[in-house]
Amino acid sequence: MSRPRATPGGALFWSGVVAGWGLITAGVAGGLANVTSVPHWLAWLAGALLVHDLVVAPFAAGLGGILRVAVPGWFRAYVQGALVFTAIVLAVALPVALRLGGDPRNSSELPVDAWGGVVVVVLESLLVWGLIRSLRALRRTLRSP
Repeated sequence: MSRPRATPGGALFWSGVVAGWGLITAGVAGGLANVTSVPHWLAWLAGALLVHDLVVAPFAAGLGGILRVAVPGWFRAYVQGALVFTAIVLAVALPVALRLGGDPRNSSELPVDAWGGVVVVVLESLLVWGLIRSLRALRRTLRSP
């Protein structure tokens, strides 16, 4: 006998759906409002989709497979959380750290070497992750008889 399939619902779910679609709409509208050359924009979009489908998705799937084999189940969620957070930080920080989009003639546009900050944020996040993991393990140890 199979269990009934859970369906999404509730006020929180639908509020999230409405807010998410609102943000998607605002992002698309803002992006399209700044398009000066449709062919260049389409080329960038095609490139981004190809990079995602040919590089990012296979890398994530392969890493997930490696984690499934190499990391014990009770520990896997913590490792995945740390990796997801690190990926988000890098996705936001890499354009600044690599100085993408800057004008090379304007030395004050991106005057700071951002790599030090990126490394610090990633290491701090991993340190906090380790601290949380250690505190949970200690709490579990203190609870057991």
